[in-house]
Amino acid sequence: MEPLNEHILIALTDHIAFAAENMKNGIVIRNKLLREIEVLYAEEFQIAQWAVEHLTKTLDVPFTYDQAGYIAIHIHSSRRNQLNNHRSIREVTIISDVIRLIEAELEVDLHTQEMSLSYTRLANHLRLLLQRYKNQQYAVLDEDILKMVKKKYIASYEMTKKIRVLLLKQYQMSITSEEMGYLAIHIERLRSAVCD
Repeated sequence: MEPLNEHILIALTDHIAFAAENMKNGIVIRNKLLREIEVLYAEEFQIAQWAVEHLTKTLDVPFTYDQAGYIAIHIHSSRRNQLNNHRSIREVTIISDVIRLIEAELEVDLHTQEMSLSYTRLANHLRLLLQRYKNQQYAVLDEDILKMVKKKYIASYEMTKKIRVLLLKQYQMSITSEEMGYLAIHIERLRSAVCD
């Protein structure tokens, strides 16, 4: 694991103190991005789970599973040498929004045990798509393959158009047609898994 930015000590200490105070007062803040954090930042999440168990024992405060997600974000941001969590939270939020759109379109809950592998693949693909976008290193897809995807996976490609609109309107991100092609292939894989 990469070394952590020293600023994590301050940010994490503040977070833990605030969370402990909330827990003592019966205030539990649910982490709506927990599933995405658990999948996208698996290594950080494992460390955070250990931290939650340790904090619960040490402080005699019942830290929740949700807190592991928040702590994992702090760890992930620190590994990327970020002074705050905004980029990591934005990344997870975008992925969560796209997955929710896909779930609504396919009328499926991707958070079930049966769909966990498909969900993990999709979430990781979206994470890589965001990294490529950030680094301006866009996916390359042969023109003939892209035409085949558009023709063969019509419904899945149409869904990528909705995703493109969502990304543009809410996050000012414009994805390429090649990225849409790759995403359509992933969505088609999901559609097949749902139909089986």
